[in-house]
Amino acid sequence: MKIRMYGFEWQLTGPVKIDDLYGLLRQKSQRQCALLGRMVEDPESIGGKGVTEVICLTKNQSFTSPRGSKVRAGDYWIGLILKIRSIKAFCALQSDGKKVTLAAQHLGKGQAAADVNFFIVNGASARGLYLHYHQSTWVDTFCRICRDTHGAEIIRRTEAAKELSEKQDWPREKWASERKNLLGNLKYTIMVRPSALPELAKQLTRIKNVTVEFIEDEHSKSKYLPLAANPRRVSHRLVYGKHKGGELKEIKEGICELVKERVLRKVRVEGMLPGDLEQVFELEGNYDSFGDFLFNEVIDDVQVDFDNLEASLVGSPMIKRLLEAACTESIKNRLEPS
Repeated sequence: MKIRMYGFEWQLTGPVKIDDLYGLLRQKSQRQCALLGRMVEDPESIGGKGVTEVICLTKNQSFTSPRGSKVRAGDYWIGLILKIRSIKAFCALQSDGKKVTLAAQHLGKGQAAADVNFFIVNGASARGLYLHYHQSTWVDTFCRICRDTHGAEIIRRTEAAKELSEKQDWPREKWASERKNLLGNLKYTIMVRPSALPELAKQLTRIKNVTVEFIEDEHSKSKYLPLAANPRRVSHRLVYGKHKGGELKEIKEGICELVKERVLRKVRVEGMLPGDLEQVFELEGNYDSFGDFLFNEVIDDVQVDFDNLEASLVGSPMIKRLLEAACTESIKNRLEPS
């Protein structure tokens, strides 16, 4: 099994800025970490879903890669998201060289099953990297948690302003102006690799638009000469209405076919997931721009002391892998502010 590296980008609007979001997630992290002991000792406290996600994060210290590139202190948030499971046993195959048996393996007292994903976020650009493996928390879930935290703060500030307006009997125009200033949201884009595109496309219940950028496009050159004689890139944006008949299936199949194109620079898909949840992802045409790690080779590097969280994150080999990637030119250009 592989641990794959993915990219993501947040677009924040309104009064809740990126530094505000860090503060909110930091507070949430501290509250959740304080409850970790109870979650481990009493997995049933997790609730009906049987899993819960806990975000832990801090600010990065100065980091210099072996190549000499440097990440300045405070440039990146560094953190992890835990998925704690309520199960207390799992099935394991055992072989003694003569026969193979299947038996339940029970976790001991004070133990809980958990998956962990490490991430970094550039505090200036709101772009980051995320490590994911099968059945762990997908980057979309992580981004939604951050989006919901941002949205909850917008609601809190709006309700506080409304209460103040009622106490001070503001004119209607003043409240309308204040309410407008408080509007905002967090949208996000997931940067995926070709291997992930088919499965993501299958999940979409609607596709709103697809933007395709080519390194070069002979058809456009011939049609729009001399305007398109020497472009840096060629982009096509396809916008769709309500899907009829088998149109959605055909569009999905067409998106998957794009994976085979070697002259692609980027593909951006905006669509909807079940439950009317917006999903935006970009296909990275550079197959080698994100790293892979074999789970069994790096899992021993996953060690975190939650009583000394900041030092554990700063010294984490998994975080160092992400920061090392952030120093490479192909990824650095994507993560740093434009």
